Formats: sequence, C-alpha cells, structure tokens
Amino acid sequence: MKLSLALTAVSCLAPSALGISQTLVDQYSFRHNSPDKFVGNSMWLFGEAGVYAFSPDGSEQRSHVPSSQVCEDPETYTGPSYRYCRFSDIVSDGKKYVWAGTSRAKSPISVFDIDSGSLVGTFESCKGPKDLEYHALRDEVWVRCSDLDANATDPTHLDVFSASNPSGQIQTDILLKDRAIEDGLSSNGYSVIHHTLGDVGYLTDDSNPNLFKIDLSNKEILDTIPLLPAVHGLYEAAYSPLNGHIFVRALMCCTCGSATADVMSCGRNDAPGYPVSPITGKGAGLKSVTGLCGRSCAGKEGVDSIGVYEFDTKTGRVVGTHVLAEGIGGDPYPSPDGRFIVLMGKNGGNTIRVLEAGPRGAPSTTLIDLKLSFSREGYENVSVASDFAFVERDDRTYLVMPSGTEHKVAIVDFTNDFEMKHVTFSEKAFENTAPHGRYRSVEWAVGTDYVWTNDSSEDEHYVIDVVNAKLVKTITGIARSTLVSVQNWDMVRESAQQDDMMVEVRAMQKQATEESGSASPIGIAALVIGCFALLVGIANLHVLSNMKSSASNVANAQLDTGVPSAVDTHFELAANASVTSSVQKSLA
Repeated sequence: MKLSLALTAVSCLAPSALGISQTLVDQYSFRHNSPDKFVGNSMWLFGEAGVYAFSPDGSEQRSHVPSSQVCEDPETYTGPSYRYCRFSDIVSDGKKYVWAGTSRAKSPISVFDIDSGSLVGTFESCKGPKDLEYHALRDEVWVRCSDLDANATDPTHLDVFSASNPSGQIQTDILLKDRAIEDGLSSNGYSVIHHTLGDVGYLTDDSNPNLFKIDLSNKEILDTIPLLPAVHGLYEAAYSPLNGHIFVRALMCCTCGSATADVMSCGRNDAPGYPVSPITGKGAGLKSVTGLCGRSCAGKEGVDSIGVYEFDTKTGRVVGTHVLAEGIGGDPYPSPDGRFIVLMGKNGGNTIRVLEAGPRGAPSTTLIDLKLSFSREGYENVSVASDFAFVERDDRTYLVMPSGTEHKVAIVDFTNDFEMKHVTFSEKAFENTAPHGRYRSVEWAVGTDYVWTNDSSEDEHYVIDVVNAKLVKTITGIARSTLVSVQNWDMVRESAQQDDMMVEVRAMQKQATEESGSASPIGIAALVIGCFALLVGIANLHVLSNMKSSASNVANAQLDTGVPSAVDTHFELAANASVTSSVQKSLA
C-alpha cells in the first residue's frame, strides 16, 4: 500500500476512533449526555419573560428558560413592580457557566449552563447583588452587594463563588460601613476585580471618599485609600489592564431649596434636604447648610467639577481627573481591552468623551469628544444613555452608541477618522416610558458583524449589521431585556488547537506523498509514528481538559486558593468583550 493511502486512512479514521470532534457541536455532544440543544456563540436576553438564547444574527431561537424557573412567583411577590424579574448584572466565565444577579429575595444568584442555556440552579448570596466580576486566574465570581439588613447572617458587602463549584461556601468578612448592624449596613458601590491585579481588588462606596483595597485570599479589607481632593463618595469604576489604572466617579454635595442654591428642589414631595458641607458650587466652604449629596448633584455646573479620578494601582495615588467637554463629570466605562475609557454624563448626549489609556503612572489623554447628532430637545440636562458597544472587525474598531431619545444608533469608525453613520431601527414614534431611554441596551455579538439593541416601549429587539450599517432583523414579542453575548471560549480554544494539529498531520501526509517514490522504510515508519503522535496529542487535549476540570472542582470544594491555572490572553479578551456591556449600569 502506498504511504499516502496509509496516512490518509490514519488521518481520517483515527479522530473518530478516538472520539475526537472537529466541530463545537460535536464536542458538545461528546461531552454532554443531554437532550438540550447546543447554543454555541449566541446572544442571551435576560428579562421578565425569562432567559432566551438566539443566534448572533437573530434568525434562530436556540433556548428559553421561562420566567417561572428564574423569577419569583408573581402571585406572592410583594416588591415594587419595576423590580420583578429584574437582572442587575450578568457575567460569563467563558467556559462553563453564565452567572446572573437578580432581585429575588432568596437565592438571588442564578447560574446557567454556557453550552445549553439551561438553568443550573439558584444560590444564596449577600443581599442586593448588583455588580458581578469574574477573576479568570482564581476561577472565582465576585459579587458586590448592598441591601444588608439587621437580620443578615454573616453580613458582607462582597461575596465570592467558586466558578466551578457554585454550591461551595466561601466565607467573606468585608463591610464598608463602620456603623452598627442595626443601622442597616447599606452600601452602594461597585467592584474592580481583574486577574492583572493579582490577589487584590477594589471597592467603592457612594457615601465614602475612600477606595477600599481588598485581599481576595484572606477575604478582608487591606487598606482604605483616600482619593484627593476629598469628595462625598465614590461610585462607578472602570479598569484598564493596559496601564493598571482605575477610573472612579466622584460624587459631590450641593445646596438645594432656594433660587440661589445649586438645585432648586431638594427632592420629590417637597423633601426638606439635610445638612451638608459642600466643597464646590455656590455653597463651597459652608458648613451644615441645607442640601443634597450623591447622584442628585451630578451634572450640575460648578458642582460636579472633579468628575472622574484616575488612580494608579501600582503607586496608590491619583494621577489625574477627567470631565466632559461641558466641564461636568461623566460616568466611566471601559472598552473590552481597556484601551479606551468612555465618559457619559447628564448633558443630554451632547458629547461623549473618549479617553485613551496612557502609560502606567501618567494620566490618560482625551482622544475625541464625539458629537452624535441625536435629538436632545427636552433632555438637555439629563443622561440619555448608559450603554454602548465596541466592535472589532477586519482590523477596524467601531463604537456603537444608542440614542436615548430616538430609535437609532450611531456607528463611529475609529480607524477611519471617526467617520459616523446612523441606523434607524424603527419608524414608530419614540415614547419615553423608560426614563430618558437610559435602559436601552446595546451588545456586540462577539466575533460577528452584528450588534443588538432594544426598546422598552415596543417590546422589540433589533439586530444591526455594523459593517454595512443596516438593520437586518427585528425580534418582536419579548419584553426589553438585558443583552449578553455568550461563547464557550475554552471549547473554541481547544477546537483551534485540534485544527492546528490536524494541519500538521495533513502537511506530513502531503510531504510523504511527494516523497513516496524514493522514501526509505525507516522514513515511512517515522512519518507514520509522527502522525500517530500528533493524534495522541489531540486526544491528550481532552484528557488534560477533563483533568483540569476535575482538579478545579476538587480544589474549589476544599476552598483551596492555591496556584491558579494559566489563561490564554487572546481568548480571555474576547470573552471579556462579551460581558463588558452588562456591567454598564443604568444611571440612578
């Protein structure tokens, strides 16, 4: 038999004999003895109708978990209607599960299988989970919570789960309030957890001017870092792994209740305000004057002048502050790779400032102030958007920004001198049922040309081709949902490694075919052995993957925090891209 025929037989038969799959669907079937359909690269919708998974172009619904499985019984639900079946944040570990924080009174963390979309279970956590972060090297999901009460057991403002073993209990002891349990211990803020920070993380509190540094191994506060100049509190936070800088929103105090105050009204229903000591605005330097603090003072000219701190995690100091073009603060949101930080504030969407991360220790620079040409009539001094998407396609970088006052999105091509195109996705009249359209989501279906957005008043979701700037699909009948792009990046990486090995096998087969007329018996034998070695290597990928999964389960069951596994940076960045939009919160 000719060597080429022998090698053809080896390369064609060995993979199936070893149970090795060359497609993601086959890999799923090989690993799972389940009737559930493989969802693959998909867009997930989390809302009051439950959890859906669609193909990236919206042409196929691949799974649906009904609300009866993930939400509280509507007959016994006693909370406010706007919080029913509400998902506060969603994060994927990129390999096994998708995690969602919910408004459920009990078991507020819902976990879904990444390959099928099926509900794995619901799990207890600290109350009011609002910010979820996945730490790739520690294989942990960290949860920032706020709604503690006097009856809370083991109270904490930061909870943690083993990403491989959600039912494993890990005790934390992290409280950002010094006051007694009887006072409620409520603490609103965000977390910064990232594998490039090692075993530390950072937390903010909206009524505390300090940044809290957390030991992720000992589960306790390492340090409280005052950010100067001191303000009332710190809130939204964005992290750039490129320079190790954290961008933190500063919250101010302002006077209220008179024509000469910073704010005419002190709140709804003639609220009286409370004593404050502002450092900016018309009451700067005054003590115990009637006023407000926090989000109520955001966007006020002369008050919200510090904006965003830029904090260097290496030196532990502030290297700069940033505001919008109007001189007021904006909320910071990062691009998936941390190269850009987008600032959005209460200016009716007049401008969006884009910062470009600089070298470590140096302040970031303003790349551009985008004017998106959306209608602002009636919304000049409010926030109109709180989400966006960066898209990477064919060496081009696009920013997709939705309007909060019209049924359209702006697509900005960063690699073509910021060329801007607009796509109108509905001709219906805009109805402002969601405050200023701020609850409109936008999410890139990672690895494709498609971006999704939605509308709260029409119960519709729209799929837009970013490259060609056109609407390709309208999905009706599903209430406005939080959008998250999901892919099993571990499976993608393994499939790519298998493909690389098979390329080598075929290259050796081709070489042997060309040389078969003069090849020696020893050379032929060597090539055959080499082909078998490559195929055994492919099989070992499966074995090592299973061993890694088993070892991770055992380690997490014992709550061991030993040496973490390695992470492929390319696939991790892609995985991060799929969840970035989900951490961009609606403005309070």
